[in-house]
Amino acid sequence: MTPHAIAGMSNPALLHGLLDTYNWDDGFDVPLAIASNPACELATAIRLFWLADGGYWFEHGGSNPDQQRLCRMILTGIEEGRYAADTVAHDEELTAAQQHKHRKAGMPEILLRAVLPGMND
Repeated sequence: MTPHAIAGMSNPALLHGLLDTYNWDDGFDVPLAIASNPACELATAIRLFWLADGGYWFEHGGSNPDQQRLCRMILTGIEEGRYAADTVAHDEELTAAQQHKHRKAGMPEILLRAVLPGMND
């Protein structure tokens, strides 16, 4: 799937499903296209954040500029309320110890909990 094809997608579940088969060795073009697609929902954005090793990036920074761009895009989108929670669910299933570590580092709470459809109703 190309970034151009992703830009034309309007089904949140299909966008979320692309993450199941994406090979991160292919770079960040596809994840960036998914995160910037208007149909990308909160669950997909959060899953993208964790798949991009956003926890490490948040706490330690990163040397990959594409990873930084994606993680910043997602955090900004969450802060601005760009991602809806209408149809797609995701739970990162972090352990209590992982949650504590991330909270202590100041990570936004929304990244640490499950996203269920209809959360922003």
